[in-house]
Amino acid sequence: MSKLVIAKRCLDLSDAVVARSLLDFHGYPAFLFDTAYVGVEWHKLQAIGGLRLMVLEDDLDEVQ
Repeated sequence: MSKLVIAKRCLDLSDAVVARSLLDFHGYPAFLFDTAYVGVEWHKLQAIGGLRLMVLEDDLDEVQ
């Protein structure tokens, strides 16, 4: 079984959602992590490196 790895980091929620949607549309399961910081503690988002768009490790080469 493949593990999740970071495909992209986004500082903007709308960019992250569009990227995740495109991957999903093309058949690659993708997941957003750290979205709670956007609504509650947005000022910490840059400090943690942004939202993490995660994909399966086996798909990483194809999605980048």
